Amino acid sequence: MRSSQAAPGAGTIQPPEGPANTGMTSQHPNVTTLRAVYTDLRAIGRYCAPTIALHPAHHTRCDTGTLLGLDAATAHEQALFSLTHDTVVMELEYVAANDHYGVAIGLMHAEEPTPVQVPFCGVWQFDDQGRLVEHWEHDTEPTAFTALTPDI
Repeated sequence: MRSSQAAPGAGTIQPPEGPANTGMTSQHPNVTTLRAVYTDLRAIGRYCAPTIALHPAHHTRCDTGTLLGLDAATAHEQALFSLTHDTVVMELEYVAANDHYGVAIGLMHAEEPTPVQVPFCGVWQFDDQGRLVEHWEHDTEPTAFTALTPDI
């Protein structure tokens, strides 16, 4: 006879146990890098290879394709600060990384010129020196930030 009760934990997904998710003090250095990047986006250049490729989520009207190089990547982040009058915050909910790839999931929000918040997922690739070499931005509403101002 079949039971109508679901097995404990059925239908729920738990993150894998590991240094990035258990609150342990020992974690992969690339997790530390991603946390630093999202804590201070203006300092992203400290962590990137000069040849970084950034695939934007089109937060601004000038984001029309892949951005190549450190200058383009840092200009992209600065445009986001300009667009939001320096109020953008990337609030992390989950970070995981290994030697090659990393992912950061959270909530991007800003208070100006009008309040907006959007869930995001950033996928990153690292080189063998731990530098960021490629980034794919994903968010649920990329046009939410574009709509704030037509000038950027």
